[in-house]
Amino acid sequence: MDKDGYTSMILSAIAQNNRVRIEANFSSPTLCDLKTVLANQQPISATDVQSIILGELSDLQSKLRGHDLDIVDNFYDDKGKPRIENDCRNQMLIAMGDLPYGIKAPIEVSMPQKKRSDGVFIFNDILVPLETKGQWNPKVWTAAGDQLDRYYCITHNAESKGIYVVFWFGDNVPRGKSIKLPPKDKGYPKPKTAEEMRIALETLIAEYRSSDIAIVVLDVSKEINIT
Repeated sequence: MDKDGYTSMILSAIAQNNRVRIEANFSSPTLCDLKTVLANQQPISATDVQSIILGELSDLQSKLRGHDLDIVDNFYDDKGKPRIENDCRNQMLIAMGDLPYGIKAPIEVSMPQKKRSDGVFIFNDILVPLETKGQWNPKVWTAAGDQLDRYYCITHNAESKGIYVVFWFGDNVPRGKSIKLPPKDKGYPKPKTAEEMRIALETLIAEYRSSDIAIVVLDVSKEINIT
């Protein structure tokens, strides 16, 4: 039960608003899209590549919660503390393994205006930019729009698509790695779960861009001893 009595109500309203926005921006797949999926053909658009990677990230989330090799441990250093963002990104890509259709995932890729993205997912001449942040990053609540969308999704062969991944470690973390609080002017409560953070992040994306920017909050939390 929520201690303040309001958190569930607020998050429910956020979720409802998010569903309305998604439905408003939803466009039915074309006949060509459907044929590609049904025939298991290679991706032909950035939307296809984005969808494939989101499926892979969903599979990875399942593995993180119940893999016999405890691959979630790879997101922590030898002292049991969360790794830095770039290391988390690297561990995520390693854990995802070989991607379908030979999709590649190079890191630190040059973008327009002399920027560099954390990574990209590439298939032939199709490119979907990747931006990652730890839950503690001061820009974690704004990077999807101010970084990924503004500088990376404008790449011509990205077709305005992008993937934003946040690494969620929860509350049992050392000082400096705690969850960054949401912007005060939005009135959002501190998220208690990775899913709550994903919902809140989605509402911060400009409405006309919400169908192109995919938000993933990867739950890599576990009980750790902090010294």
